[in-house]
Amino acid sequence: MAARTHGIIDALATLKTWRLLRKLCCSTTRITHLVQAVLTLHLEPA
Repeated sequence: MAARTHGIIDALATLKTWRLLRKLCCSTTRITHLVQAVLTLHLEPA
């Protein structure tokens, strides 16, 4: 579980560096789905 938590923290840090969430002008539901998709791709083993 600790490894997964670390992966999530890394994925959120990636999103913050993209500054993606600051400029989105859509519903919070769409933003949630976008973040979930990015987290899924980021946490998937290579």
